[in-house]
Amino acid sequence: MKMLLICLATVLLFSCNGEKIKSTEASVATITTTERENKKDIQLCKINGEDWQYTTASGIIFTEKKSTVKKALFTFKKKIDKGSEVVQVEYNLENNTLIRVLVNIKRSNTEGNKISAHYAATEHSAATNKNIVLSGTIAISDSNTASGTANFKVDNRYEKTTLKHSEDLLIHVSNLHFSGVGYSDIDNTFGY
Repeated sequence: MKMLLICLATVLLFSCNGEKIKSTEASVATITTTERENKKDIQLCKINGEDWQYTTASGIIFTEKKSTVKKALFTFKKKIDKGSEVVQVEYNLENNTLIRVLVNIKRSNTEGNKISAHYAATEHSAATNKNIVLSGTIAISDSNTASGTANFKVDNRYEKTTLKHSEDLLIHVSNLHFSGVGYSDIDNTFGY
C-alpha cells in the first residue's frame, strides 16, 4: 500500500514537468503510517462498550479548496481474519474540533453472517439528527505527530434492514484517544 502511494505521488510530481501545482480538489501524497515493532494492536476506543484496537494508523493534513479551511484526517485500521475494520476521524484545525467520522465495522446480519456495517456523520448531519453527537479535539505537533480525542454517536443509514441486533443501528464510540500518530502535510508536500 505504501509503495503504491509513493509510486502515485512520484508519477503525479513528474507529470507536472516542473510546473507548480496551483490547486487541486484532492491530492495524493505519501501518507505517514504509524508502525510498531511488537505488532500488537493498540487500544483506540470503545464501540458500544467493547474495546476496539487498531493495527495501523495514518494521517494527512490538507487545506480544503472551497472553504480554505485546514483539516486533519486520521484513519485507524484493524486487520481481522476476514478483511479489516476502520475508524476515521476528521478535525477542523482552525478550532481543533471534530467535524466528521466514518466507521466501518463487522456486525452480524439477520442470517447470522458477518457484514461490513457503515456509519458516517458530519457536523452538519449532527445539527439535523438528534441521534448523532460529535465531540472531540486534536493537537498537532511540529514533529509531524498528532494526538486527539473523540466521543460520538452515529446511526446506521445503510444496513438498517439487514443488521441482526437493534443495538447495532446506533453505535456509541467513547473514550477515543490517540497520541504520537504520524501524519503528512499535503500543503507542504505540494508547496501550496
